[in-house]
Amino acid sequence: MYRTVGVVVRILTAWREVDRAVRGATSLALLDVVADVRAQVDRLVYPGFIAATPPAQLPHLARYLTAARIRVERAQAGAARADAAHAWTVRALEEDLEVAAEATARMAPDPVRARTLAEVRWLVEELRVSLFAQQLGTPVKVSEKRIRRLLDAL
Repeated sequence: MYRTVGVVVRILTAWREVDRAVRGATSLALLDVVADVRAQVDRLVYPGFIAATPPAQLPHLARYLTAARIRVERAQAGAARADAAHAWTVRALEEDLEVAAEATARMAPDPVRARTLAEVRWLVEELRVSLFAQQLGTPVKVSEKRIRRLLDAL
């Protein structure tokens, strides 16, 4: 329990820092970055996120949030063009994941397919870290190609 509380404290601290960075990004040129980061943060931290997040993924949320903060800070420093290309890649994968999830929901329950969908969801977060905050590192190898392969297998 103490370990979980420590993890949650790190998550909420990172959440507060990314929220501060988003609120400080007032340039209209950063509108897309800020909107994307807000959507990402809302998918990660919401009422009940502690219970809803798989225990193996919970410790990674602080890193995902830190990567989002770094993304906003880099975009403010003038790296918005590079950000746009990476954001397009992530957005396309997220849309494909959503389509796959909707298609899977219409099929008979399959635990393998459900695990693959969950794996892809977290690999997209790892890809965000890899693209926007490489210095944080990822615990697994991740690439657009690997994620697409998993989606195609669905």
